[in-house]
Amino acid sequence: MIVIAVLSIPFILYFVRTPDYGAMGRGDVAEIYGRKLTQLEIDRNARLGNLAQALGMSDLWRTLSLNQPGNAGYGEFAIKLIILRHEADRLGLRPSGSEVADVVRKLPAFQSESGFDMNKFSEFVRNGLGPMGLGEDHIEQLARQRRARRKFSARLRQILRERRSISLQRF
Repeated sequence: MIVIAVLSIPFILYFVRTPDYGAMGRGDVAEIYGRKLTQLEIDRNARLGNLAQALGMSDLWRTLSLNQPGNAGYGEFAIKLIILRHEADRLGLRPSGSEVADVVRKLPAFQSESGFDMNKFSEFVRNGLGPMGLGEDHIEQLARQRRARRKFSARLRQILRERRSISLQRF
């Protein structure tokens, strides 16, 4: 009996590995633009979708979520946000600090009868962002993405108008 126990100890030590519990759930789930996406990154972007809705950025939500209901909308938003960031960087569409500040000042969640209400902003930062695991910088990120999306749309409309005029001239 003791011989069997002694012989089984090296077997157990060699073949039984302790799993890395910290790495579980962080695995790569997709690849886009040559980089791997983790579930944590997708979840973080999905929380930004929730924040966009809470801030009244319905145009950004509808565009990036393809207006899908429930979890499908959050997943779509998360992936499309990554695409928007990549394409905006590639095209050099970087909103200035004043443009971002204008977007934040015009958000419906921070408006009162007289316009931008700093008290509403402060209250939202204190009470609304913490439970979502987000900070004030996430509002700025969404404002940048909203402005970049608008610049991207304007650039695309300009290109399409130019292409159309070229086509009309040729025919």
